[in-house]
Amino acid sequence: EEKWNYPVYSFASSSAMHSDHQVEVKLNLASAKDSQGEFDESPRIQKVTYFHYMLDLNDDGDIVGGYFLRDSSRIDMLWLPLRPKLSGEEGHERGNPHVNVNEVLAIWRESVSAETRAAWPVADPAPEDRLSLDADSWQPLQIPGTAAASADVAEEAESVVTEAVDD
Repeated sequence: EEKWNYPVYSFASSSAMHSDHQVEVKLNLASAKDSQGEFDESPRIQKVTYFHYMLDLNDDGDIVGGYFLRDSSRIDMLWLPLRPKLSGEEGHERGNPHVNVNEVLAIWRESVSAETRAAWPVADPAPEDRLSLDADSWQPLQIPGTAAASADVAEEAESVVTEAVDD
């Protein structure tokens, strides 16, 4: 199946704690949309997509799972930039040997505010760009239909039956 990449230009989100272990999130993403013509030079055409989901947290407040709610759009692919790697490093063997990525990032860090750096999404940030010391323990959101999510749904259904019997 073919996938297309569309950049996200802006977003708005809100969240609400439902319990110590569950957070409801509502998110609107404004992304680029097909222009139906490669020579279309009109202003950027945006598409707004609504996501509504629950995040499951452990006792430390770390995200350990979650699921989409019925009124939510679904996403089957999300592209996040990874930390730039030096030429020759694993995953970037054919990179430009004349560009020192660490120097470029150092210049960038000095040229933008801490607020901008904190808002920049990177899946595997360099140690100096981490927002928290727990970044290594982040776990992916469980997507409905996957084995892990199915196990959680079965476990959740079992607990609902147990609670109903106890009442």
